[in-house]
Amino acid sequence: EHPQDAEIDLAPSNRSKCRQCHESILKGELRVRLWLQCHKGCKNSAYFHGKDCIWEYPETSKIENVKEFWGMEDLEKKEQAFVAEKLEELKGKEKKKARKADQISSSD
Repeated sequence: EHPQDAEIDLAPSNRSKCRQCHESILKGELRVRLWLQCHKGCKNSAYFHGKDCIWEYPETSKIENVKEFWGMEDLEKKEQAFVAEKLEELKGKEKKKARKADQISSSD
């Protein structure tokens, strides 16, 4: 099941651009495509640099584990491990933020 509509692959050409930094995603680089829903309910795709920018994008925090990425099984083991590690780091940051917010709200 892929509830967040996220795809991951290696760019087949140099034509994709990252939505976050607006740089080209070079052929062979890890890229992630998120299908983002606008205020009217329409879904549009947006590519991100998989090595950097995707982990800073807010919608990425909704992805719970690597199995939610379409195409994950097609990546080589080293890329799968990299994505798993980055997602784990992101989840750790989210947990820290939540604990900090809980501490602030409980001290009020």
